Amino acid sequence: MSRKRQPRKGRKPRLPDNMYWRKNTIYGQFQINGQRHQISLGTNDIEEAQKVLDEKIAQAWKHSLDGKQRRSFKEQFDYVYPRRWEKRATAEWHRQISEQIIATLGDFYLDEVSEDWCWKYIEKRRSTGSRINTVNPKPISDGTINKELAFIKRVMLTVDEDDYYMPKKRQMDNRGAPTFPIVQIARRKTDEQRTNPLRDEAEAFELINEMVAHARPIILTMLLTGLRRENVMQLDIKKNIRWNQRQIVVIQKGDKEHVVGMCDDLYYLLRNVVGERTSGPVFIFGINGCKCMNCNELNQRTGKPNTQALKGRIKSIRTTFYTARKRIGREDVRIHDLRHTLGTWLNARGVDINIIKEILGHTDIATTQRYLHVNVDTGRDAINDKVGFSLTKGEQNRAYCDDKSDDTPLKAVS
Repeated sequence: MSRKRQPRKGRKPRLPDNMYWRKNTIYGQFQINGQRHQISLGTNDIEEAQKVLDEKIAQAWKHSLDGKQRRSFKEQFDYVYPRRWEKRATAEWHRQISEQIIATLGDFYLDEVSEDWCWKYIEKRRSTGSRINTVNPKPISDGTINKELAFIKRVMLTVDEDDYYMPKKRQMDNRGAPTFPIVQIARRKTDEQRTNPLRDEAEAFELINEMVAHARPIILTMLLTGLRRENVMQLDIKKNIRWNQRQIVVIQKGDKEHVVGMCDDLYYLLRNVVGERTSGPVFIFGINGCKCMNCNELNQRTGKPNTQALKGRIKSIRTTFYTARKRIGREDVRIHDLRHTLGTWLNARGVDINIIKEILGHTDIATTQRYLHVNVDTGRDAINDKVGFSLTKGEQNRAYCDDKSDDTPLKAVS
């Protein structure tokens, strides 16, 4: 009598011919009018997957009878990218965000996008998404998810609705025009991360001196220009530096050109950093006499060639920045706060807000106002200078500061 063969432990159950496993999710495949479809069924239960697949097939037949085809997000992005975004400065960002969207729920048909689909995307992104950073790990923010959902709508708006099946436009955008039902997470002011600019040049040097030598010129450039981190890290000698005019030209958000004047300190700093080089990245490993593990060509312990030495453009200073801020007791400071720092310093020292707006490259002065912060110490000194009740002048203090049993109102001392 033969024994019934038991399935191996951990082996996935057998699926019908039109289904297959991909990791722990069941995918379905079918063909209509010569067009092959492969879709995620969003479950690992065979019976539920069969129901979902039947619904997808019915929808596909209905769409084919309407004379329209279905368009997936990846297909539309691959069509639009070389025509609109490939030659822009933000091309890499467009490609990365599209890959992240597909990695979250897999490729999807654009006509499936609805409010329920958006909330499913949000839930999945919140539960599994995280920034891969061993120094300062953070969950994905609602602002990042909003950008991804807005990008999905941006791709959807490029589809020709006469040829492809799309969801109905129900919601109204800011201009009153109908648009697709894309959810945006409402962000409260209390949820937004507060900015923490450095107090003065002394604290800035305290932070810089705790960093490795090749990162110090980068931080100083951020403080002296107010440029964003990505603009400074990607500075090129030929493309971005105008030595004769003492200007730095960068492409900011929205593919807008922004010109920053180099002050004397910055001009001589960059001249020393670049040296005799006439092309290539401004900031490369080994600058400023750096002898760190990433820059030194020789291993200091063994004297042999350092296999971990890096060459070319410096791509990140995150680790050394986080270490430095911890050492000086300012773990609340972010790299982006260096941009706020310049605006705050200029505002506190009497520079007109319109000049600050031009330096930071803002199109709206309301944006500049959000960047200007009054230092606590500066505020205290201003009150001491402009408002006074002479509470510290000996006998006068007793006129209204002694403990009294009655409720006599306080009076200012002349």
